[in-house]
Amino acid sequence: MSVFLFLLCEFIGSIRARTGVLLLYFLLLIFSFLALFSCFFLLGATEKDDQLLMPGEITLYLSGQLSVQQVQDLYLNIRDMQEVRQINYLFHQELDKGLGANVLLVRAVSIDMVPALHSALGQLEGVARVESRASANKTTLSFSTALRIGLLVGLGITVLAGLVLARMGFAELLRSCTNRIRLLRLSGTPEQTIRFPIAAIGAICGLIATALLIAVIYVLHSFAAANPQQFSSTASGLIDTGTVLMTSLLCVPLGLLLGSLGGILGASLTESCNS
Repeated sequence: MSVFLFLLCEFIGSIRARTGVLLLYFLLLIFSFLALFSCFFLLGATEKDDQLLMPGEITLYLSGQLSVQQVQDLYLNIRDMQEVRQINYLFHQELDKGLGANVLLVRAVSIDMVPALHSALGQLEGVARVESRASANKTTLSFSTALRIGLLVGLGITVLAGLVLARMGFAELLRSCTNRIRLLRLSGTPEQTIRFPIAAIGAICGLIATALLIAVIYVLHSFAAANPQQFSSTASGLIDTGTVLMTSLLCVPLGLLLGSLGGILGASLTESCNS
């Protein structure tokens, strides 16, 4: 086992109740920081436009030559598809587009199934044209000034509070390891070798917080993708898979950076352990 891993295990094994609580609060504040940061990308309402479709919906324009029985058979055939969550029949007068044909409005079980379902429905006999929308409108309304300021203030508070708690937590950890650190110095262990595992514990806290945040985002994304109409006016970013992926990727370096800053701050306190 390398010196780094040995010291890392020793420091982690020295964590007691008070130290663990302080480091847990530090981890939760990193999580809160990342959650507030994610709000800039995931919250917001899509702009109103003239499109009939919501994300996850498919419109089938039917041939005007279909009989009533053929329309009913087509309706039942589509309804029995596993990818279909809901299907509605609309008269052309409801669309207000000057069309002479009626349509079927199909809602997929999830947005991810829209491309495959679009292709399958386009091959059905009696379907003249298919339109679908597999993602939310990329353009979102700007945040209000109050909300933007609130998020920025929240980011600042979580960073400062997180670093303060990190300092307190690592100070407690170092107090419980004072004798070990003195022995390491007497044995000729370089100061950087002692400090690096301390900083690594902070980075680990950042990565754990990031993993938790990404898990929460994808759980919410799964629910939003299945219920796009409920989220399009408040959190349209959660509906779009690309936005969720981009936000998750941005959170990884930010969580690691904030965790590492707390760890570096804690590692700087090793000077207090001088004999």
